[in-house]
Amino acid sequence: MVKKPTYNELEQRVRELENQAAQRALAEEALRKNEERYRSLFENYPVETITVDYEARVTGYNLARQKVGDRLPNIGDVMYKDYASKHAIDMYRELMECIELGVSKEFPAQKYRDRSLYIAMSPFHGGAILTSRDMTAGKLAEEALRKNEERYRSLFENYPVETITVDYEARVTGYNLARQKVNGRLPDIGDVMYKDYAANHSIDMHRELIDCIKRGVSKEFPGQKYKDRYLYLNMAPFDGGAIITSRDITFQTLADKAVRKNEERYRTIFECAGTAMMSGDEDTTILVVNSEFEKLSGYSKKEIEGKRSWQEFIAKDDLEKIKEYHHLRRTNAAAAPRTHEFRFVDRNGSIKHVFATVGMIPGTKIGVSSFLDITHRKQAEEEREKLIVNLREALSTVKQLSGLLPICSSCKKIRDDKGYWNQIEVYIRDRSEADFSHGICPECARELYPELLNED
Repeated sequence: MVKKPTYNELEQRVRELENQAAQRALAEEALRKNEERYRSLFENYPVETITVDYEARVTGYNLARQKVGDRLPNIGDVMYKDYASKHAIDMYRELMECIELGVSKEFPAQKYRDRSLYIAMSPFHGGAILTSRDMTAGKLAEEALRKNEERYRSLFENYPVETITVDYEARVTGYNLARQKVNGRLPDIGDVMYKDYAANHSIDMHRELIDCIKRGVSKEFPGQKYKDRYLYLNMAPFDGGAIITSRDITFQTLADKAVRKNEERYRTIFECAGTAMMSGDEDTTILVVNSEFEKLSGYSKKEIEGKRSWQEFIAKDDLEKIKEYHHLRRTNAAAAPRTHEFRFVDRNGSIKHVFATVGMIPGTKIGVSSFLDITHRKQAEEEREKLIVNLREALSTVKQLSGLLPICSSCKKIRDDKGYWNQIEVYIRDRSEADFSHGICPECARELYPELLNED
């Protein structure tokens, strides 16, 4: 006979069942929450995701897949046949192999239409899960980066300036074609720059290079003498070390030195010339004058150069003529006289006559003029002209009274060129500066007035 459970035993069994039911409810709730969490994770996973069953039929997809511009798969579509079939390889065969063998697969750069995709397949209980990441932008960026790298490498290799790169320890890591074309040995990769290679500089270039790298500051050395060359060196730090460029400026440096010597020579000639000299710009501004011009004008160089116009020193009546010459020299040089005279006005307003010689500096609008003070010569010429006029007048008078004069032997009248007889005093008075006052000589007085003389 079966023993019946007691009330207490029944009550305990009920409590156990209730506990089991409560635990089952908690487990179901936890499972439901986990399912919701994983579903939410699946739905909101930022990578396009599709799930398929054992026959590769689509069972679901997430929001990321829905955001892509292509059409969405239909539930039940055979993946890579009914949907997304245009791949370079047989992706359906790869998916079935993944499911049947239970092995994951990755396809890093699958071309699909105009997109580049990173596709991953992973088997799971019930089929497989597929993820697809769009790598198009990354691939384009990588391609652009590769092209940029090639372009910059080509630029470095073919850059017409000698270029050497070094690491943080100033060891040579590379050089370009321009460096290879220069006479002299090439650096060896690993050479310490300015110690093992190119060490003969007037300053410690190695120390300068290390300072450039450590402090991250660019440096320039415009006229470094290296053997028989003059170089323009530039150091610039970059991530990995520094880049050094070297331009050969030997020709330019020697040319500059020659120009400076010529400039000094011509400045000496300009300054020591025996006449006043001036150079002027197209706008009539006086650029440079010499000491003789200071004497001629009464102004110092500081008062003139770059501050005054040569128009201030020309007499008003001569100004238009000189301005016309100035214009012609810059538009039709052959029509402008090389020399001319004008009246020069100095600081005190005194008028000086000058003889000017003007030329243009080739390839510029700048003129150079020399001025010879001919005031004394002009005064002498004016005095000489006056003297000549006086002498000519006197000579003319002398000629009128010279020669054979027809005179009456009785009345002493003289016949002129027209045949008229004139009193001798009238004839002489009209033809000279002589004049007459009338009196009577003693002989004529005794002959004409004897009675008066006898009374005395």
